[in-house]
Amino acid sequence: LGHKQHNEDYSESIRVDRSGVIAEELVEHCFYELKDKTEGLTLPEIFDKCEQLYKEYYLDLRFVTTHWANVEVFIYKLIAMRQGNKERYVWVKDENENEDEDEDENKNEEAGLPPLDKFIKITEKYYKKKEPEQEKDDMKYEADSSVIEDDNSEMKHSFFIFFFAMIKRYIFHFLRKKKIRKKAYLKVHSIVTTVFEER
Repeated sequence: LGHKQHNEDYSESIRVDRSGVIAEELVEHCFYELKDKTEGLTLPEIFDKCEQLYKEYYLDLRFVTTHWANVEVFIYKLIAMRQGNKERYVWVKDENENEDEDEDENKNEEAGLPPLDKFIKITEKYYKKKEPEQEKDDMKYEADSSVIEDDNSEMKHSFFIFFFAMIKRYIFHFLRKKKIRKKAYLKVHSIVTTVFEER
């Protein structure tokens, strides 16, 4: 049960659908590369450019549970919810996001990178940071498994000792009851004792 839960937790940490986050980064990057940012883009142009970026940055391989069809839905929601239905769109970021970036601008090396490059770099740093923690968890699990195996081995040994002790007791009781000759009794006693000591 512990091993199963351990694997489930680990799988959950690396296999998450990031469609919403990726959609936002794609749209932002799409407008970042636009030369005339005041002119804007039509919705079909946004979809085409975002799909091109999705393939160019190999996001389907970087995020294996995320699919372009899902990202497409989030792109539409992102544009429609923020700006409504328009002929052409320009990119408008949330004010909260701008404040957060201003605070962190001088604190990390990702500042100033294009949106997708920044996103990928931050993601890679996050998982590199998680790897040592995962290794520690793996080592802890292996140590726990060793303790469990030792306990199981000790239990089996104790069981065999108890089992042969009971056999020895009942055989001797039977032989005495039947009044078997002393020589035969000693021979059986020797055999059973040898087996018992080996265990």
